[in-house]
Amino acid sequence: MTAAEYRTLVANHRDIPSFDGEVIVSGVTDAAADAADGVEGGSGAEAPKASKDKAVDVTLRTLDDVVDYFIAAGKKGVAVNRYKGLGEMNPEQLWATTMDPQVRTLLQVRAEDHTEADLMFTTLMGDQVEPRRKFIEDNALDVKNLDV
Repeated sequence: MTAAEYRTLVANHRDIPSFDGEVIVSGVTDAAADAADGVEGGSGAEAPKASKDKAVDVTLRTLDDVVDYFIAAGKKGVAVNRYKGLGEMNPEQLWATTMDPQVRTLLQVRAEDHTEADLMFTTLMGDQVEPRRKFIEDNALDVKNLDV
């Protein structure tokens, strides 16, 4: 969880009901039951094995188990690959993710203040490490949608 997400949760804490028991997720399929097995620490999640034909109930005993369960279920079957540059991708990956006109998105970026844009580009992409480090430290808590 990022600091920005945490601040959003704290700001909205009145809308979050208190957790004082357990949550039972009904009708869980085999993939989601496997995700419950992967809840770190396993402090209170109980996930009987589901067969392909039968769904089961998963009991989550703590708020941490609830969060971990849904994060794990959301990540199930997802593979994340990181590349420093497009040249590291296989041609098929490059076509499927970047070059295929049917799926790519082109965005036009406009810089209204050219001096500010040049300063930002120089700060983030330039050879000087100190200004980039300072920018990151000054703005770290306000980051949203960080690709790590």
